[in-house]
Amino acid sequence: MAAERIEYICGECGVSRISDDTPPGACPQCGHTGRLVKKPIDVKAGAQVSMSAKAKRPGDRKPFLEHLSRADFFRKAGKWVQKVRRINRRDDRYFEEVIDPETGDVIHRCDEPLSEHRDHGSAKPNNEA
Repeated sequence: MAAERIEYICGECGVSRISDDTPPGACPQCGHTGRLVKKPIDVKAGAQVSMSAKAKRPGDRKPFLEHLSRADFFRKAGKWVQKVRRINRRDDRYFEEVIDPETGDVIHRCDEPLSEHRDHGSAKPNNEA
């Protein structure tokens, strides 16, 4: 692997020197040893967008419609996925879809009556005896 070229700038007089290995000693122009180091780095950044909404009638305890769309970490695969969940109490519907954003593959899909949506997630029965 080749050494990276690093720029050293004298903190006193501003003279710039390039070095491929160890930092140079004192500035050849003024003898000062303080310096600013400029080293190229590669940075990758990303953003995740999340949206949730609830529709509720005044006086009702629970919303009749909930929607969630967000990036979520999928532990089984060890990567980030896109999750969409819709709970529609008015029409008795539960919908959830988990998609791999890199491939577009559907990892999980559940579309069923909300009244039949049991034993999932934190609602799973405890099997310890």
